[in-house]
Amino acid sequence: MIALPGVARYAQEARPYAFAVAGVSVSTFMLLRGLTRNERRWWVGYAASLVVVGYFHLLSLLVVPGQFIAVLFIGPRQWRGFAAAAASASLAVLPVAILGFVQRDQISWIPLAQFDYLWTGLSVMTGSLAVTACLAVLVVASRGDRRLMTLGLATALATPVLLWVLGLLTPLYLARYLLGAAPGIAVLVAAASTTMRTARLLVVAAILVALVLPQQIAVRGPAAHNQDYRGAAELVATDCSARIAYDGMSRDAMEYYLHQQPCAPSETMPDDHLWAVQATGPQVTEPGYTLVRTATFGMAIVTYWVAK
Repeated sequence: MIALPGVARYAQEARPYAFAVAGVSVSTFMLLRGLTRNERRWWVGYAASLVVVGYFHLLSLLVVPGQFIAVLFIGPRQWRGFAAAAASASLAVLPVAILGFVQRDQISWIPLAQFDYLWTGLSVMTGSLAVTACLAVLVVASRGDRRLMTLGLATALATPVLLWVLGLLTPLYLARYLLGAAPGIAVLVAAASTTMRTARLLVVAAILVALVLPQQIAVRGPAAHNQDYRGAAELVATDCSARIAYDGMSRDAMEYYLHQQPCAPSETMPDDHLWAVQATGPQVTEPGYTLVRTATFGMAIVTYWVAK
């Protein structure tokens, strides 16, 4: 799982996704133990881990319907333990669900889901469609542990499919909201590999490393999290006598990194030349100025203008 570029990318951020992924990982483990060992403690652990998931990222609980399908295939007689654990966790998470519903306007900017999200969304975790396709071929062609493959498939697909369906109806679908599916992908690939001979397994591993390594390097680059504001600040500080203008998204980050520079342009400087910094395209235009230079730092665009 830690080889998935999306997991590495969001593990670097001070946001709830990493904790949600950890919670889904633990819940998946607890669920398998509950289904195969018939001990109450595993169901208690499953319920507790679902509460953790819900409090860190409510939408990651969409994995639960998928795991219920796995219960029906792996241990249908254990459905009562599953139902009790899921119901207990739902009650504990209900306050978060109510608060989230009240504040749903905060995500009203999200566009409705598109059809191609069904197969492109998983790439946020695998890093590319090529890796997704390679893993799919590996799973389809394998004869691995059926119980683990069922659990992995249900955990991997529940959130992407259900979130896509909901996203068709209301602003809800963001690719990073699918990260709860990462443990399912890991379990699925591991299960598919259990019966492979060593030589074939090494070949498959080499192919996956070749596909994943560039993405793993990229997520550790300066622009891995969309914008490289440190680099933008270094460029802007080369002419501190110019005025600087920001869009709304870039101001805080630029001001933070400009404090680390020997000097910094100001918004109150004379208007004969200026820097314009924006978080995303298309590039702004400045009437009455001539564009002298353009530089991109990830998705951030820095332009330098001189008055005509």
